[in-house]
Amino acid sequence: MRKKLTPQQRHRKGKRHLLVGFIYISVCAFVGILIWSQYSANVKLATEARVEFKEFFDSLPTVPEEKNGALLVLEGIGLLEEFPDQSLLYEYCVERQTDEKVLRDYLARNEGALRLIERGLEFKQWLYPVEYYGVFGTEYPILPKFRYEATESLLVKGDFAKLADKQVKALGEYGKVLRLGNTLSSCRASLPRLVEMALYSLGLERIMKLLSDSSLSKQELQSFLTTLVTLHSGRGSLFSAIEGDYYSYLKCLADGVLGCESTDECEGEKTGRASQDDDGSKWFSMFRCFLSFQRDVEVRRRCLELFRDVAPGNYHRLDDHLKDSGLLAERVNLSRDEAMSMGRWSYAMSAVGVLRNCAICETFWRAAIAMAAVRLFEAKNQRLPEKLEELSEFLPKSLLVDPFSGKHLVYERKGNDFSLYSVG
Repeated sequence: MRKKLTPQQRHRKGKRHLLVGFIYISVCAFVGILIWSQYSANVKLATEARVEFKEFFDSLPTVPEEKNGALLVLEGIGLLEEFPDQSLLYEYCVERQTDEKVLRDYLARNEGALRLIERGLEFKQWLYPVEYYGVFGTEYPILPKFRYEATESLLVKGDFAKLADKQVKALGEYGKVLRLGNTLSSCRASLPRLVEMALYSLGLERIMKLLSDSSLSKQELQSFLTTLVTLHSGRGSLFSAIEGDYYSYLKCLADGVLGCESTDECEGEKTGRASQDDDGSKWFSMFRCFLSFQRDVEVRRRCLELFRDVAPGNYHRLDDHLKDSGLLAERVNLSRDEAMSMGRWSYAMSAVGVLRNCAICETFWRAAIAMAAVRLFEAKNQRLPEKLEELSEFLPKSLLVDPFSGKHLVYERKGNDFSLYSVG
């Protein structure tokens, strides 16, 4: 039998229920205000991002189809057969252990495709459609073929020419690899630029090996040095790639696909918004409204400014610029949203990693150019230079600077031979 409460007990119980109800309503109201406040901030940020991205996208350069060599390169790469066994290419290009007949047969079967690529490389302008290299939320289906089938085929053609003692032809084939890399430098994203750097490293490594024991004439060396300097100066800036990544992030922010836990979820959200008004009023799901993306945008903007100030050629200034930018503090001063702070830190450091890779690639370029100039000096003067300063008649001093030290590359003459290296 339930005990009957006295009037005083009922009064106290009623007061407790009122207090609990008041606290519950207050908490719900506070959480609701917090969610709505963050949601409103995200909607405003998305709207601003949409406008900023549109201004950037409308300002992108265009190239008439008849002047765009990238279209021929794409057509040729698309026709290339997938190599049946990538390890055979690796064994030949790195270890020289594979059967040459397999490679010669592959080159013969794909002669037409390679000719299309070479025709495309003869153009002076290249602009790949964004859907081919993965930016602004798209995929990049063609990049692996740039790195493997196309590049390795040109390298093997150069190697075969070198084996036949046709050094000028071999240099020409290796130069095509560098030019293929140059075509990717027009891409407004860091991923194709990383592929570009891989192409440069492979081509320049072959060139330096050939120059180390070549018997090229003075005229041939002069011609090749001019070609090498022209290819070096014809590359696009790294800043344009990081800028493209920044605006790609803004597009994802504007589309509301950041924070999706799976590709399917993001695709579902895109489809759901296809018929909605483009005013930013229907954005993330309520769960992701707790996330703030303002700091992410700020960090990416600071990275953009960092890359505006620090080029791969003056990588030695990076530490000072990092301190000035405040990016180093992003790891130390974690906000209450630790996962987001770690994401910002990871992005900043990955951007710095791209810059370091570019600096290494720039060092390869300058070492190859300096080596060609040393060989040309030797052909003209019947002796090796004592110091790199003696190469000033062939090269501007800036091309002899080590990106990692800000001083000249280290050059040491050793009798009839020499060594050239970077402190990085």
